[in-house]
Amino acid sequence: MTISNDELERIDSKIRSLAQAFLAGGRPYLLSQLGKDLGDDLKLIKFERSLGEYLTKRLSDEYAVILMGQHKNIQALVPNDGKAVGIETVPNAERGPRYNYRFWAAFSVPLEDGRRWFNLEDFTFKDVAQKPDDTYVEIPADLIAPAEAQERDTLIKANISKWLELQGLSRDRFIAVNKPSDGKEPSAAAGRTLLEAVIQALDRKQLSSTNLSLDVVADLLRKRV
Repeated sequence: MTISNDELERIDSKIRSLAQAFLAGGRPYLLSQLGKDLGDDLKLIKFERSLGEYLTKRLSDEYAVILMGQHKNIQALVPNDGKAVGIETVPNAERGPRYNYRFWAAFSVPLEDGRRWFNLEDFTFKDVAQKPDDTYVEIPADLIAPAEAQERDTLIKANISKWLELQGLSRDRFIAVNKPSDGKEPSAAAGRTLLEAVIQALDRKQLSSTNLSLDVVADLLRKRV
């Protein structure tokens, strides 16, 4: 199966939007997490190559795929300059808290065919004609920022505010929460440990099947991302 150029451009745009939203948190974007966020598009990519190979071939001017972990067997996406992407969701005194990256992406990833339905439970979205089930609510097409929009981050933030008001939902529900496992807030200069980044990127099933020796845990706790 050959993917058309239009499909490739659409997937590239989706990856950019997802990566921009996730990397605003200052953490590497594990390819296992990106693959889940891509949904069915990952299947299209894998008809021809692995996700890592696709990113290296298509988006190497913007992003780099690095190897993490003691054995260098965990692939992650980072900006090419090695810095987090600064977008409107980065928290500071003026902008306020940063939205969950999946929630932000629902208003940022260009709309495919059909209508956009957002899952209130896991913050994923689907572009289909009919509502998947009662866990989904619609994000109208006019509240999804076009790829070519000017001051796009400001537009996305405004669209989110309109949607929250329309749905009668609190913004607090969709704010990104990044806390270490001990519940303490990290200092501004401390950053996040590699262990915290790995734990956050894995789902419950992956965590339950993962075994790490104490020396590996200690090594991951010493390294920061």
